[in-house]
Amino acid sequence: MSFKVGDILWVVGRERPGVRVYQVVEELTKKTLSGTITTFKTRTLAPPGKAKKVTIDSLTLEGEIFTDVLEARKDMLQRTEVAIDKMIQANKNLINKFGNKKEDSEEAFGAKVDISKEQNDSIVTLPDGTEARLKINLGSVL
Repeated sequence: MSFKVGDILWVVGRERPGVRVYQVVEELTKKTLSGTITTFKTRTLAPPGKAKKVTIDSLTLEGEIFTDVLEARKDMLQRTEVAIDKMIQANKNLINKFGNKKEDSEEAFGAKVDISKEQNDSIVTLPDGTEARLKINLGSVL
């Protein structure tokens, strides 16, 4: 990728979500017997004295480099969408594995309803073992 001194670079992180901004401040051309090598140095955008210089090579290790903020934004939105889709699919897999059986859901939540035909009251057993008497007749509802 070719840059010019003064270019603003948007680096979208690979390991951590986020974007960092750098500016190209030096273009170095080195001529050797094996050919010409051009490298660039950038600096973080920070107050004077706090900015750090880093090479383009170190930025490529950190993440993907964009010279256009709209392209960086588009890439970040796409990565976010992929991450959300993975989370939803993982939860759908849990539903398919554990959520289809009525007995499993009763065990998971632990609440049982015992309807006494002799009484007009219904007793509900909560997950912690506490029993509660309902003052409505669930027999006609169920």
